[in-house]
This record gives sequence, structure tokens and C-alpha cells, in this order.
Amino acid sequence: MGIFSFGSSTKNETELEKLKQEESEKTVKDWLPVKTIRDGIVHLKNGEYIKILEVIPVNFKLKSKAEKRMLILNYRSFLKGCRFPMQISIQCRKANIDPHLTRMKLFYNVEKNPNVKSMIKGYINLVTDIGTQGTITRRYFLVYPYVKPPGVSEISYNDVLKQIKEKNSLIKEYLFACGNEVLDQSNTEFTVNVLYSYLNKRTCEVQKIGKKLVSLMGTFLDASEELDEDSEEEVE
Repeated sequence: MGIFSFGSSTKNETELEKLKQEESEKTVKDWLPVKTIRDGIVHLKNGEYIKILEVIPVNFKLKSKAEKRMLILNYRSFLKGCRFPMQISIQCRKANIDPHLTRMKLFYNVEKNPNVKSMIKGYINLVTDIGTQGTITRRYFLVYPYVKPPGVSEISYNDVLKQIKEKNSLIKEYLFACGNEVLDQSNTEFTVNVLYSYLNKRTCEVQKIGKKLVSLMGTFLDASEELDEDSEEEVE
């Protein structure tokens, strides 16, 4: 008497699968901590703002004894001068040598000199052998947040942008003395790709985002478009 359902079992199974899929998608979106990305600045759901910089490393082992000592002193100055929270993140990934090998094979096919062809062939074999041993590439990122000044209750996005730029300039100045190049990407595309590569470590190797960026909220953004937010919008 109303306890049992005599409807189609196939229909019920379909509706159940659809419900599970919706719940799964909602769970993933709720798990992602990112709210929006603007001017290369990530606005988190907890109200915080962070900036991601990519740092090009130097080969410390190739430096002379005097150069190593100078680098250590400059790095110490960097740590003392940048008195705000920072996080150093290293992204390791298996190197993709296929594009380079394809290019070298094209050179091999058009080369007329047999000696040069032999050298190119030997180089291709060497790179292939190294690649099969699991060559690893590394990218270095420096992440730092916007810190609300004490006693300030309300801030604008311009306040966030100003502090982020000041810290950015300070980091560049100190790391330049260490021989590092700092890649400052103020566009949405760079930041989204970095987060995408962290959140999808396996997928990002075979599937790229492309010009149309899939935001972390499940919507589509064009890399050249600005987010429709007022720069004077007050944030908590």
C-alpha cells in the first residue's frame, strides 16, 4: 500500500545515475578553493588573495666557490628582506621529448652532408635513450598572499592589487641578485594553466586547456577578456 514502487526499473536506474553524477560534480566544485582569477591574482573562497610567480633556477653546481658564496648571501638577503608569508612549490613531471625528436628528424631528412647526418642520428639516439630512463622536468613557483593591514576592516581590490605589485617588485629585485629570472604573468591564462596542471596531474599531459579557458567554477572564460567585476568592489 504505497510502500513498493512498480515503475520501470530502467528509468529508476537512469535517474539514480543522473543524481549521483550531479552530486559528484557538485562535490568537486565545492572542493575547489578558487572563487575567481583576475590580473593573475587568485581569489580564494575563504576571502584570501594569492599570487603565483614562476622562478627560473640557476645551476648552483656550475658556479665557482666565490659565486656560490655570493649567491648564498644574496638569498639570505632575500629571506630577510621579504618579511611576509611565502610558499615555494616545485612541480615535477616526466619530460616530453617527442616534439624535440620530431624536429631533429626533420633536420636529418633534409641534411645532405653524410657526416652531419651521422651526428644528428647519434644525437637522436642519445636523447631517446635518456628519455626512456625517465627524464624529469621541474618548474619552480613562488606563492605569496595579500595580507590585510591590522586595524583595517574593509578593503578594495585596488588595495589588494597595489600590495601584490609591491611584493612582486621586491621579490624580483632580490632574486635578480641571486641570478634568478622571475616570470610575472598578470594574465588569467598563465594562472589557470598552473592550477590546472596541479589539480589534473595526469590529464594535463595529454589534454590542454587551449585558448578557451575552463575556469575552476565550471564556466568558460576567454583569456583576453576581463572578469566583469568593478575594480572598486569592496571585499571582506
